[in-house]
Amino acid sequence: MDFDAVLIPARRADSIARGYWHDRTVNDDLDAWAGRCPDKIALTAFEAESGTTTRFTYREMASMADRIAVGLARLGVGNHDVVSMQCPTGGSSR
Repeated sequence: MDFDAVLIPARRADSIARGYWHDRTVNDDLDAWAGRCPDKIALTAFEAESGTTTRFTYREMASMADRIAVGLARLGVGNHDVVSMQCPTGGSSR
């Protein structure tokens, strides 16, 4: 299976035409929601093992994203550099 890590123009145009992508980044949407309703809950995280629930507002999420961006820039990550990560699955370690 071929994987295109870069959204080539034809694929981008097709995604926009089908309504899959609205020609905005996740950051664009986060900034828009943080501007519209900064204190509304954006994310609720539940940690099953401890039973802890943590909630983040759009303002908090935008602030965290900005902190991450500054940290990456200080590490030398620049415009158009590709950054990725892998998260563990939500399965139990037992």
